[in-house]
Amino acid sequence: MNWRDNGTLGGSPFLYNLTFTLADSRSWITKFDNPTNYLGNTYGNYYVGREIGEIWGAEITGFFKDAADVTNSPNQRAFGEDDQGIIFMPATLSSQI
Repeated sequence: MNWRDNGTLGGSPFLYNLTFTLADSRSWITKFDNPTNYLGNTYGNYYVGREIGEIWGAEITGFFKDAADVTNSPNQRAFGEDDQGIIFMPATLSSQI
């Protein structure tokens, strides 16, 4: 959309032009050499079917109530069995991937 007009401002000619542009774009990887779909480093984060700029997250379902709730809940290892040594116990967040 474009608007152009003129007039006077302080006794001098005044010309102005306003432009409004709205755009949206989504892109997906259709070909990439990552046969194992390894997602462990910067270059491994790309795979066929991935949308560029996608954001991954988890749905927080609440807090663990007790040790039995931790045992009977979905596997939480994707959220912390790494070098950070996160241990899930009662009163920590419960999540689903």
